[in-house]
Amino acid sequence: MKISSWLSSVIPLISYYNPKFYAEIFLIYVTGRSKKWLLLHDDYLLNSYQIKSLKKCIDRLCIGEPVCYIVKECEFWSLSLMLNNYVFIPRPETEILVEKLLNMLPINYNGKILELGTGSGAISLAIAKERPSSNIIAIDSSINSIRLAKYNSMLLKLNNISFFLSDWYFIFDSIKFEYIISNPPYLSINDIDCNNSLKFEPYNALFSKHDGIYDIEFIINNSSKYLYNNGWLLLEHGYNQKKIVQDIFYENNFINIFTFKDYHGHDRVTLGMKY
Repeated sequence: MKISSWLSSVIPLISYYNPKFYAEIFLIYVTGRSKKWLLLHDDYLLNSYQIKSLKKCIDRLCIGEPVCYIVKECEFWSLSLMLNNYVFIPRPETEILVEKLLNMLPINYNGKILELGTGSGAISLAIAKERPSSNIIAIDSSINSIRLAKYNSMLLKLNNISFFLSDWYFIFDSIKFEYIISNPPYLSINDIDCNNSLKFEPYNALFSKHDGIYDIEFIINNSSKYLYNNGWLLLEHGYNQKKIVQDIFYENNFINIFTFKDYHGHDRVTLGMKY
């Protein structure tokens, strides 16, 4: 079957906006060719294995599985990252978290940064790319996440990150950092039915106890031990959690507390300085 014929046959089956976009993504993934090449060779004959693989991609898409999991790749901060079902998919909103930290760091910054819950490594990798002299430690409680983050670091040839397996701060004793950054689980169990695609992502990376605030509270409550005086803690959180997150910051004697909105105008990132 020619590429042009395959496109004509599957586009009506994809009930998403701009179905051709998804079909082309799968063609690139299965054939290993660029979009430009595919456009110039729409008479290319797909073999039986490719057709079978493409059908699996379409079937997975049609039951709501995110494209990033199907093609095992996503983009974050203009970085191409490998992905699997053991980590959640980096969201565009999280780039706000990266942006706010980078705005605080000089280009030649060579201090220590801790990321809690690195997942695919997206946040640390973006920071490492932009601040190559920095010293980043990224931790996660999932060995599969650590393996994937290390792999992404290797692919991107970023050598200023160390990855460790740990629950939040538990691997550390007397180490202190100038910055701690995290996109922790912050969804409530009540949110699980709001988005069908969430069922494909790892539960522990998304959902937190106590209406989604448990992990955020733990991180803030324990951060002072690991921050230098005048060190900063930056957290991503839910759109409706600004007040409670700020309150926890204040209860822990942080100052200069600010909340920033994401691209959709929702409160998304709060930061504060240890006093």
